[in-house]
Amino acid sequence: MSTATAPTETPGTISTRRPPEQGASRLASQGALIVTLAFAGVVLIAAPFAAARSAPPVPVGSFLPAYLSALAMLALGGWVGYARRTHEIGAAFLTLGAAAAAVLASTPVFNASPLMARFWLAALPWAGGSLAYFALIFPAPAALLARRPALRIVPPLAALAVILYAQAAGPVAAGRAAAIAVAVLAAVLAGALFFWRGVSATSPAVREQARVVFAGLLAGVVLFIPGALGAAIPTGWLLVSTLLFPASVAYTVSQYSVLTTSRFARDAATVGVLAAAVSLGYALIVAGLNAVLSGVLEAPLSATNPVLVSLLAFGIALGLDPLRRRLRAALDTRLLRTQGNYQARLTDFRHQLTLAAGLGEVVRLIKQQIREGLIPTHTYVFLRDPLTGDFEARGEGSRPDTGVRFEPGSGLVHALSTTRDVLFLEPNKPLPPELVQDHARLAILRTPVLVALQGQDRLAGWIAVGPKRSGEPFTVEDLRYVQAVAEQASLAVERAQVITDLERRVRELDVLSQVAQAVNFTTDPDVLFELIYAQTSKLIDTTNFYILMHDPDARRLRYVFFLENNERIETREGEEWPDDEGLASEIIRTGRPIRTADYRAECERRGLTPRPERHYAWMGVPLNTGSRTGGVMIVASYEPGVLFAEDQLKVFWAIADQAATALDKARLFNETEARARQLATLNDIAKELSSTLDLPTLLERIMRAAVDIIGVEAGSLLLLDEETGELVFRTVAGGEQELVGTRLPLGVGVVSEAIESKQPVIVNNVVKDPRWHTGMGGGKRFHTHALLAVPLLIQDESIGALELINRRDGAPFDEDDAALLTTFAAQAAVAIENARLYEKTDAELARRVDELQNMQRVDRELNRTLELDQVVQTTLDWAMRLTGADAGMIALLADDGAGLNILTSRGYDEARLAPYTERPLPLDSGIAGRALHSGQPEFVEQTDRDPDYVQLTARPAAAQITVPILLAGQPSGVLVLEAETPGMLTPADFDFAQRLVEHAAVAIQNARLVQEVRDANRSKTEFISFVAHELKNPMTSIRGYTDLLRGGQVGPVTDMQVQFLTTIRNNVDRMTRLVSDLSDMARIETGHMRFDMENISVEDIVQDTLSALQGQIEEKGQQLTLAVEPGLPPIYADYTRMVQVLTNLVSNAHKYTPEGGAIEVGAQLVEWEDEETGQARPVIHHWVRDTGIGMSEEELGQLFSKFFRSQAAKEMAPGTGLGLHITRGLIAEHGGQIWVESTPGEGSVFHYIIPVAEGDTA
Repeated sequence: MSTATAPTETPGTISTRRPPEQGASRLASQGALIVTLAFAGVVLIAAPFAAARSAPPVPVGSFLPAYLSALAMLALGGWVGYARRTHEIGAAFLTLGAAAAAVLASTPVFNASPLMARFWLAALPWAGGSLAYFALIFPAPAALLARRPALRIVPPLAALAVILYAQAAGPVAAGRAAAIAVAVLAAVLAGALFFWRGVSATSPAVREQARVVFAGLLAGVVLFIPGALGAAIPTGWLLVSTLLFPASVAYTVSQYSVLTTSRFARDAATVGVLAAAVSLGYALIVAGLNAVLSGVLEAPLSATNPVLVSLLAFGIALGLDPLRRRLRAALDTRLLRTQGNYQARLTDFRHQLTLAAGLGEVVRLIKQQIREGLIPTHTYVFLRDPLTGDFEARGEGSRPDTGVRFEPGSGLVHALSTTRDVLFLEPNKPLPPELVQDHARLAILRTPVLVALQGQDRLAGWIAVGPKRSGEPFTVEDLRYVQAVAEQASLAVERAQVITDLERRVRELDVLSQVAQAVNFTTDPDVLFELIYAQTSKLIDTTNFYILMHDPDARRLRYVFFLENNERIETREGEEWPDDEGLASEIIRTGRPIRTADYRAECERRGLTPRPERHYAWMGVPLNTGSRTGGVMIVASYEPGVLFAEDQLKVFWAIADQAATALDKARLFNETEARARQLATLNDIAKELSSTLDLPTLLERIMRAAVDIIGVEAGSLLLLDEETGELVFRTVAGGEQELVGTRLPLGVGVVSEAIESKQPVIVNNVVKDPRWHTGMGGGKRFHTHALLAVPLLIQDESIGALELINRRDGAPFDEDDAALLTTFAAQAAVAIENARLYEKTDAELARRVDELQNMQRVDRELNRTLELDQVVQTTLDWAMRLTGADAGMIALLADDGAGLNILTSRGYDEARLAPYTERPLPLDSGIAGRALHSGQPEFVEQTDRDPDYVQLTARPAAAQITVPILLAGQPSGVLVLEAETPGMLTPADFDFAQRLVEHAAVAIQNARLVQEVRDANRSKTEFISFVAHELKNPMTSIRGYTDLLRGGQVGPVTDMQVQFLTTIRNNVDRMTRLVSDLSDMARIETGHMRFDMENISVEDIVQDTLSALQGQIEEKGQQLTLAVEPGLPPIYADYTRMVQVLTNLVSNAHKYTPEGGAIEVGAQLVEWEDEETGQARPVIHHWVRDTGIGMSEEELGQLFSKFFRSQAAKEMAPGTGLGLHITRGLIAEHGGQIWVESTPGEGSVFHYIIPVAEGDTA
């Protein structure tokens, strides 16, 4: 039932742990042990030689039993000493065993050798002193020792004094008498101490251990009586009598659990009493026979007489067993009288645990079992909190039974983790040293009994039991019962904790999945912030929740989401501060999370300036995208004493990683859309620029467009004079106009660096930049702060530069500005070059203009679609049409990166191309693979000289152009153009192909993003449809069987049962409607909704709808008015769906209109102008007007969204938020429209129109 228990180290514990002794006392104890072991070794070695060399030799029958007993004694002491080598008791018992072994080994040869006699005179007093010392500290240190620690040295000093006297005394007999006297006195003292503790100790552990040792001592003495009386006894008898006492001590100290010592005490007492009875009876029989037969017998009868021994054995066989049974039954009644009751309770408890549904139920059963079994004043069950790792008293509800908590490193947790026995804290006694740190919490709990709930790998918790209500002390049976309850409950607790942890992990994974998929629902950052907050709130306390972003260029931090006390404070959003303040700055710097219980103390420790918020507990995690930390997500508390756990930090960090990915995807998507819009703007500007070849006019337009695109205060355009090599200011916008015509030497200033490096240059603080040419832009009327210079490149040669100064919004220039201006500069450079070369060659100018126009047409066509197939088809069509290529293809990198998937191709031999329709083109062969690896376009004018050329056309191509398609800066595909005729493909075609791919890459990326969004939406809709379909059958069965039960088909039911069944039926109907709505929504979104279209009457639709709802309207006391125009023409529609539409609207009006309100249903024939054709057509205008709660403008904007319900609607009536979404879809499928007018507090009017059936008019 329990494991081994060491003796208690201080009063009040049953712990097996004891800290090592310290100081001089420990050193003295160890020194005495070493000397004693050495002495015992010498005696054991010398004794056989002394026995053999004595004259006459000592008989083997006399020497061997004593010597074997000595060896057994030493082995027993050594085993216990090693097992408890860190305890004072281990050293004391080993010292006693070694001294006793020396006594036993030297006794047979006492008279044979003077040396052995001296050994015996030294060993016996020391054994007596060791026994007295051992009795003082076992089972627990005597209370007197706590007041008088010096008493520990009295037994050893007394023994040493007797040893000195015995050695110095002349006659050996005098020394022998003194040694025996000391030994007898020590044995009497030890027996008295053990007996007194066995009957008076307050600790059940001390009491039971003392009883066991006293029983062993008593049994040993009784068995030794015959030998002491001079009777000849067998060798085995001597071994048993000699070793019974030390064996009982060793068993109690090392192996025997204090919770089973009652059984041992019972058995030992039984053996002792029976042995005493047999020994005394036999002695009396022998003495009586000698007295009676003294005149008859020639010699007195011996105790070893065979006849007497046979008669004794016969008498034992006949009468000993019944006597043993009676004696054992009597002791059981005294010692084990309550065990049967406890066993019955434990059997019931074991059965109840198997039926427990969760951790709360297990805790309730444990408390109930302890309360009913022991009737204590209070009981606590401490379990590990999965979030904080601390141990708290688990209540049967949601709150703990007490506010006392124990951290994993506390002394109590450590003590319970290392033992499976009961920890018993005796009242009014000092605590063990390892529990001193927890004395205040233990005093609050007032639970003297503590027993661990051990899991397989770690401590799961413990049971803490208060004093009995009766005031009685705890018995061993009580402690055994508590431990048995703990052992049975441990597995159930661990199993329930595992299930709880799994459920928590599932919730965490669900939250992470929701956050990861957030970008599939929206790319609006504000909506993403709300979604991240909502999902995080499911796992962590987000009473105070913040998201901030970092601007590395401005070195500023900014709130983008600010929530305190569960309320979002938008006025704080946008607030900025330097990125060297607060703990968030440290997270930005290191990319590592921070968790602290005191925000300001942690800032002070790290040498940071804290933010003004007076937070206590604070936890922040980085928003990492790749190797960059773009922001920080924070939760905090204003309450002292709150602490975020390590597990919470891990979950919060995982959420932040998913959130960072979602935000980054949204950013990329938005940037792509913005880029597309900018490119469209650039195309429009390019179109404008291409409309003139007058160079001054063109330069003015370029400058004005550049200023507008980036949004700057001023700018200038400089061109390189090919003759002088100087830069010339050709036009200036918004700045110093007198700069026009000014020349600047090449190599001076920021603009020169941009031209020479052929890369954009950003300077956001010109004052601190040595490249800034102070002679320019330093006039009094205009001050330059920031500058962006971009070269105008033609075929990788600089012809000038665009210089923009000071953004209007005050923000610094960034890489996006540089990229956008670079794209614009490329087009501007082309326009400038065209204008400059116009006079040299009209043909070249015409060709370039034509190319620009074609590129504009390409851009328009690409921007008109987001379908990937159409984008690549359009790109390849234009590429082949404008270059005259005979064959071409566009291939994109496969998802696994193993090859190129051909999306479209023209002019290739079908047989040669067929193998690559099912598998991708390999990347390790062909010019396409080479270009994709290098990321550089290639123009091979002679393919027969290129070893990597792979022929896919019917005849070998003469030339091939291969341009890699860069998506997000990475090669992700190729455009391949091939011509069979030499010279067909020219360098101009090569340049065009590159520019075409640059334009097409954005459209391809957009198309792929859109395709991913569509795939995600389609998967979501298919899942909803599948779930709705799978739920219908079980709900139909539930509804059918409920109706059978309610109708009494399977037997009579009571009114209460009918009420329950009605509730089930109502909820099944509600679920049926929800499933039907989900199914309809899925069919509408996937286009799988079936309609039975026919000419139907509007009046019939209204009549059927209102007849079904009339009773509900009247029951609420609402007034229903019909305003249906008579003689309305039929509409061409699905009758069931039209009834569903009107039912949804009238039902909503009924639900959200208070009692006594009014509802109006109307229909009339009107002319409605078609927005696409602009022509009027006859329609039936329906409306449903109510005097209900109404809606605000903000709510109207979301009214037809899935799952949306206004706050007032939620409070007034239940619903799913799908009805109006489905209604709008049904009306749209019938070619109609729906809209709503509403005023909060006054009511709403829902309007919808349905076209009149063709050929019918009013």
